[in-house]
Amino acid sequence: MNEIDHATEAAWTALMTKSRVLLEAVESSLKSAGYPPLAWYDALLELEKAGPDGLRPFELKDRILLPQYGTAETQRRRSIGHASLKALKSRSTDAKPVCDFPR
Repeated sequence: MNEIDHATEAAWTALMTKSRVLLEAVESSLKSAGYPPLAWYDALLELEKAGPDGLRPFELKDRILLPQYGTAETQRRRSIGHASLKALKSRSTDAKPVCDFPR
């Protein structure tokens, strides 16, 4: 088995820690601004790209980073999702940052 040197391990740990902190900050900011969780945007984008035929739950799961338990609920809300995505797009012209990213 290949051994990982200390610098590589430290870099990986820092990357994963910063990633988690950043995602938590974004999730918190979205919630406080009244927006849906970050995972919804990923699901809504994939559902929009699929077009009117949509996606089966296993197809959606393969395309996004949602845990499997979240895909059935996301699929159930498909019709709501398309309307929500259109509403979010209409807001994009006056979009402003919803959080300050940790440094």
